[in-house]
Amino acid sequence: MKTLIVITSYNRKDSLRKLVDNLLAEENCDIVIFDDHSKDRPSFKGKQNVRVVVNPEHRGKAGFWQTYNDIFDYCKKHHYDYYIILPDDVEPCQNFVDVAIEAYNRSGFICLSPFLTNRSILAGVSRWGGKPIREREEFYETGYFDCCGIMKSDFFECLNWHMLPIAPSTNPLRSSGVGRQITTRLQAAGKRMGHVKRTMLATTDDPSAMNAEERKRHPIYADWRDNEGCVDVHMASLWRDGHVIKTAETLMKQPELSSLFVTLNNYSDEQYKKVDAEFKKMSAAYGKRIVTRRCDNRKGSNEKLGMLTRGTSRYFAFADDDILYPADYLLRLIHGCNIHNAAVSLHGGILRQFPLRHYYNGGRSMKSWNITIESDTRVDILGTGLGLLKREWFSNDELKKIYATAPETSMDDIILSCYLANKGIDRWVLEHAGRCIAIKRPAAGDGYVFNKYKDNDSEQVKYINANYPTSALVKKLRK
Repeated sequence: MKTLIVITSYNRKDSLRKLVDNLLAEENCDIVIFDDHSKDRPSFKGKQNVRVVVNPEHRGKAGFWQTYNDIFDYCKKHHYDYYIILPDDVEPCQNFVDVAIEAYNRSGFICLSPFLTNRSILAGVSRWGGKPIREREEFYETGYFDCCGIMKSDFFECLNWHMLPIAPSTNPLRSSGVGRQITTRLQAAGKRMGHVKRTMLATTDDPSAMNAEERKRHPIYADWRDNEGCVDVHMASLWRDGHVIKTAETLMKQPELSSLFVTLNNYSDEQYKKVDAEFKKMSAAYGKRIVTRRCDNRKGSNEKLGMLTRGTSRYFAFADDDILYPADYLLRLIHGCNIHNAAVSLHGGILRQFPLRHYYNGGRSMKSWNITIESDTRVDILGTGLGLLKREWFSNDELKKIYATAPETSMDDIILSCYLANKGIDRWVLEHAGRCIAIKRPAAGDGYVFNKYKDNDSEQVKYINANYPTSALVKKLRK
């Protein structure tokens, strides 16, 4: 089995050399570099399985379709089992070629991108062609090609081994049009295209040579490095027909999870034994610890704050026991947290008045998990059931104090948001498609916080008025 890796490059001498060196560690891999007449190119003399094709002049974005025609011609003349097209500003994960091909073969797509890009995927609508994005266990079926992918020769055959001319755009933010043309032609042929959910590439710090301003506005979620086992997740659970077992398994499957801390509130001995037995099986199966404690629910949902000091991972996140979390839940939050250097969630609210008179009824504008949020949005109160924070923002003493001083009225999201606001740390709800998570069907006796306090939120109002930094909020509301 032979694989050809095609790299498009321009003026990235150091990044290109590092990428090629990483790829040359792979067996059965040849590399061809299509260089857009760079001023400074690395030498690959002596590397027999590396070829460089240099454009006669610099074509840039307007002539990128011509470079793709050169790529198509080369691939037609040189038969390989698999082809992988990459930009020159990425760092591949270990065993990249094998991992990428295995994923491609499982996907059933005509091409699979090893990138996990940001906006168009998380918003749930295809960038080109308007087709909705469908989630599968390992992949997004995006319906578009982003000039980075794994494919076989049928990809090129479907395109007749040829790109049609693309008129240059006067809009500097407009793309080259190559991905758009390939996308629409493959869509017209009824072909399926997708992206991996767990990116196999990391972007370097080099600015985009082709779409610099667009990259600034829409950073790429592409980083496989240092994410494994980096999140502790905290949850407070009521019995709710034992749904916590299903919730826990959706989290245990995620590579980013380090430890799961679960407070079991008002569980009977029989209920506790059942959950404990299932947790032990899960822990053994996934090689990750689940730490439990039994509690009398004295502080309600605030009990999820009770074991914050027992974790040591780089991030800590929160979960609710009535949710089935998507396979890329923690990964999405990590990327959003690092892009904004802020606490992030898929749910939150913007306060509409100060001093606050009501919280649940009329005092906030919701950016909810069950409605489509088209762009990342700053909020005041972050929903903790779908949220993630950096541990470095808090000392252990502060984490102890957060739980020790938490009132008996459930408001863990408010408590943490007030702490973050006073530290000057922003809170963001990340863009997402409506109903991006699965929720347990409510049942009598589930004891939801909203139902308990929706007509009696005086304690929440009192806490926000006393603890939220008023100068920042008043200034914002006056704008």
